[in-house]
Amino acid sequence: MTTKKPQKPAKRERNWKNVTVRLYADEYQLLLDLCDALSVPGARVDKSFLLLTAAVEEATLLGFSPAAPDGDPAIQKRPKEWKYDVPERTEESYAEQLTITAHPLELTAVEHAAEWAHVKLQRFFMGSLMRFGAKRKQADPENAKLRTIPFPKQFSK
Repeated sequence: MTTKKPQKPAKRERNWKNVTVRLYADEYQLLLDLCDALSVPGARVDKSFLLLTAAVEEATLLGFSPAAPDGDPAIQKRPKEWKYDVPERTEESYAEQLTITAHPLELTAVEHAAEWAHVKLQRFFMGSLMRFGAKRKQADPENAKLRTIPFPKQFSK
């Protein structure tokens, strides 16, 4: 009778990735305001999850999803360009850094969408957040907190 040697457990790989997003003071305040406006009693909206949700939604609208991170050929009407870029401000330093923990499938889709849009990943996150907030404001006119958050017109179109 032969005895099997016990096998060492396989090294567990992470099922998430971290990415750091740097925000200017007004962008960070907008993020805090949106989290507050979208939170419901008993469930607080988290900053990093809101940023990730907005970016994944925007990437998906552009045809980059966790299922098709390189671009879905079924997307017939991808815009010629992404018009929701938030400009870098060289005269101002970043106020906050936020670490986003994302599933690799989601993050890959967002990274590919940012590449397609020719913007830095952190600018894609912020532009997506602005677009998400503006769309949510239009969809939820009864939300008094959302009504007080201003968004540039380019994000409301």
